[in-house]
Amino acid sequence: MLDAIYPLDQIRALKHTRQPVYSLADWTVHTDRLSVEQVAAEVVRAVRLLEKSQEPDAFFDVSGAPLRHSLNPDLPPPILVAAGPWPYNVV
Repeated sequence: MLDAIYPLDQIRALKHTRQPVYSLADWTVHTDRLSVEQVAAEVVRAVRLLEKSQEPDAFFDVSGAPLRHSLNPDLPPPILVAAGPWPYNVV
């Protein structure tokens, strides 16, 4: 990607193309200007908040797979990761 003539334009185009799928995420971490440690701390914070929730499915809605296919029915079936009480789809 960085070998492109205009790598920043290519990155922006890729982000624009992927944005509809990114918007399906249950939790996002904006990593701009964060260190690896800060990103990890935010992930840990999210997990702790979700562990306290009485309804983890409200955060991790595993029924999102049909929406993925409505975006592009030619995609292969989604992969469901059984992560303890909070399974999630890999997009």
